[in-house]
Amino acid sequence: MRSGARRVLALGAAVVVASALLIGAERQAFAEGRGGGEAFGSFSTGVFTTTFRVYQHSADPHDADGYVRAHPGPPDTPLLEGLGARGHVTCVDIKGNKVGVIYTIEEGSEPAFLRGQVIFAAGVDNHGNGPDLSGFIGGPADLFPGCDPDLVPVTPVLHGHFTIRHND
Repeated sequence: MRSGARRVLALGAAVVVASALLIGAERQAFAEGRGGGEAFGSFSTGVFTTTFRVYQHSADPHDADGYVRAHPGPPDTPLLEGLGARGHVTCVDIKGNKVGVIYTIEEGSEPAFLRGQVIFAAGVDNHGNGPDLSGFIGGPADLFPGCDPDLVPVTPVLHGHFTIRHND
């Protein structure tokens, strides 16, 4: 009888320890901003000007929506504003002051050869301590199983700013 009680106590202790570890991991994820949030702004790298608003609704980066619009050149380039890509996001991962976003360029975007291309973009909000950072890579959808912002190289934003906010 005593060994049965010990087993029950041992099992109970194991459940408590496992629960504490899971709760600790969840709290760490939220502390890093991995519980979701939003990112938005308008900025230019000199090569592209981008406007976006994206949402990560939960810890799952695929529980996301929002849009991205980009056109070649610096801001206020009237000749180039007819060109450009826009897309609805399929993945948003907010991680601290970083955001990773995957979107597919929609029909109606110009030039036409960009339509259907998948873009993985990332940004770093430096909260006014130097320029924000941004970067992107393109490729087939199966190349990007997730959208961790640490996977995309970034360069300084020359004009504008963006903001990252956490759900917590």
